[in-house]
Amino acid sequence: MRVKITHINECISTTSLSFLLNGSPFGCVKPTRGIRQGDPLSPFLFVLYMEVLSRLLMKEEALGHFKGIKIARTAPSINHLLFADDLVIYCRARPDDALCIKSILSKFTLWSSQKPNFDKSIIHFSKNTEVHTKNEILNILNFSDCNHTSLHLGIHFCKPNSRKDASSATLNKITSTLKGWKSRILSQASRSVLIQAVAQAIPTYTMSTTLIPLGTCHKMDSAIKRFWWGQNEKGNCLFLKCWDTLCAPKSIGGLGFKRMEDLNKSLFSKLVWTLCTNNNKAWVHLFKAKYLRGLSFLSDKTDHNNSSWIWKDLNSCKSLISSGAIFPIHLNSNVLIWKDPWIPTIQGFVPRSDTIVSNPSLVNFVRDLFDSRSCSWKIETLTTIFSPDVVHEISKLHISPEDRQKTLIWSPSKSGKFSSKSVYLHSQDARFKSANSSISFNWKLLWKAKIHNRLKLLLWKILHNAIPCKARLNVLFNTNDTKCYFCNHNLESSDHIFLLCPFINQAWFTSYWNFNASNFSNFTIVQWLAFIFDEKNNLFTSPALRAEFILFTAILFDDIWYSRNLIAHGSPGFPVQVLVANVSRKTKAHWTSLIQTSISTAAVHLVWKCPPADWVKINVDAAFSNGRAKSGVVLRNSNGSFMAAAIYSHSCLDALAAECLGLLDACNLLISLKIDKAIVESDSLIAITMLSSKPQNSYWTASPIVEKIFKVWHCWPNWSFKFIPRNANNAAHNLAKWSFVCNLEGLIPLDSLPTSVFCDSGFPLVDPL
Repeated sequence: MRVKITHINECISTTSLSFLLNGSPFGCVKPTRGIRQGDPLSPFLFVLYMEVLSRLLMKEEALGHFKGIKIARTAPSINHLLFADDLVIYCRARPDDALCIKSILSKFTLWSSQKPNFDKSIIHFSKNTEVHTKNEILNILNFSDCNHTSLHLGIHFCKPNSRKDASSATLNKITSTLKGWKSRILSQASRSVLIQAVAQAIPTYTMSTTLIPLGTCHKMDSAIKRFWWGQNEKGNCLFLKCWDTLCAPKSIGGLGFKRMEDLNKSLFSKLVWTLCTNNNKAWVHLFKAKYLRGLSFLSDKTDHNNSSWIWKDLNSCKSLISSGAIFPIHLNSNVLIWKDPWIPTIQGFVPRSDTIVSNPSLVNFVRDLFDSRSCSWKIETLTTIFSPDVVHEISKLHISPEDRQKTLIWSPSKSGKFSSKSVYLHSQDARFKSANSSISFNWKLLWKAKIHNRLKLLLWKILHNAIPCKARLNVLFNTNDTKCYFCNHNLESSDHIFLLCPFINQAWFTSYWNFNASNFSNFTIVQWLAFIFDEKNNLFTSPALRAEFILFTAILFDDIWYSRNLIAHGSPGFPVQVLVANVSRKTKAHWTSLIQTSISTAAVHLVWKCPPADWVKINVDAAFSNGRAKSGVVLRNSNGSFMAAAIYSHSCLDALAAECLGLLDACNLLISLKIDKAIVESDSLIAITMLSSKPQNSYWTASPIVEKIFKVWHCWPNWSFKFIPRNANNAAHNLAKWSFVCNLEGLIPLDSLPTSVFCDSGFPLVDPL
């Protein structure tokens, strides 16, 4: 041990640093800050040193030399908290406790050569501490008194007088950051990047630990909004689109910004989720001891009038968590039927009294409603207790054969795992759906187009009528000047200036596209852009031609708007020939940089391939509609001959669960036929991927089914599961599709199968040997 200590001491005491200049080391610096001197061992040694300090504090409290604090009678005592190199010590406001703390710090300094920074160390006294006691303790420890302005990670260390004061530092940091950027010399696309990457990231930590007042959130939104639209020296700004529209996902017509109020709730809700699911956290133990005392946070009344700020914040976000948290059903589950949330497809996730047919006291736990051996619901029991609608919803749930602890999952997330992003999208779902219906346009096509982000943003503003043309300005300010700058005749609207103006028509027609825009005179600009972006129309002979035309259109619109603004400010605009030449040159340069060498391949019609000799291949596919699932299973031998075909019916929550049920049906069919050497194929990549990983990583709706497949697969290890493309799985696909129109189930006679199961538009489904 002595040799090891000597070696470690030599490692951290002989460290030297050099600076790399022009590829060569330069100079030599020998740090002299004890263990904190940049050596790779230093951080680990520091952690060990702080662990020693922690043990010293706990030992002295155990000996009764000083005493920590308790926030409730049943709560554990707290004498210190550690975060990196920051230390908070809790004790009574007594000179004896102060002397003990001083002795511990002195001993730690002697052992580690690490000294507290007295200039940055403060003491926060409770309001009942007498003045002479304060002064005596301050003199003993040589610390400063807390002045209620000290910050730790951007948050006030001492509780300020109001929530507004508590969040003022975060607001000031955002506004000062925005003022440091000169918005007038940045394009709106550049401002968008800065807002998302910096401005809306500044309050992340603060919002993760507390709820900021709505007034402060609105001030943050206002500052960001003014920065994006670009305010002048007087602070005036022209808002041509409401902030709610910009604060929507790009896929539905927004710009991906977030309202600070919504961002705050989604970040803070992670604390609520931790309180409900993680009992290993020390702060969870403390809060439950003080406020819950055996109550359930989600299902019981837990708000108190005299509670702390953070407890009130946790309760204010309870409804958000309750709207998506459910208990999955496992073997021997102790989920309560009438209290715990467990049915994700009914309101409140708990059966209501008006849906109960008989006496609910017959059963209390969900495990009483299913057979533990087959992991299937007792339908007779369900029908005697619940209404038919509730029975139908319960039958969609599948029971895991594993015996696990009662743990909440987040149902809006496919994986069941809670995340701030998922809760944000869930909380804003209704707002996003209403925003998506305002403009009929496929926004995903715009954002994936091969054009510059600045041009995408221009098209976005045109689609939203957020261009300050005369028609729009007249509505806002009643200017009475509405004539187009180019033709000096018609109303200058977005439709006119970019599509219908004779000057623009001439530019379109004289370009190398020779495009006659007058053929689209009955189109609005939104309809026309939706038409050229639509991949289903036959306006272009190839996707590359469509992409080049979209690029030309975006650059033409950009130059048209630039020329229009030149005229509006007293300068001559571009003649048609110059405008077209500039646009053609920019398009060629832009397009050349985007073109990549591609190898064209002829379309290949994939077909099913026979398994090896003595093996069978079973193909599976599923069809899903409104909670009903139908699986088609086709079994063939190594010669490609049909051995069996089957159809099975199920109830489930989504299409992925239906695909997994189809795979389980295939396994059960193989077991009934006692087939050991089998290849199971499906065109569901997600389902096959889940079978190649741990069941715990599965999507929560399909996880119980995957666990059942693993349990069966363990007994038949020669089976293999493979993914194949859809057009190599047409037999099972057509069978599953046909199953919704036929009334057959189980093994189907081969002479009853439709011809689509054996062939597909003239192509054989079997690769000829």
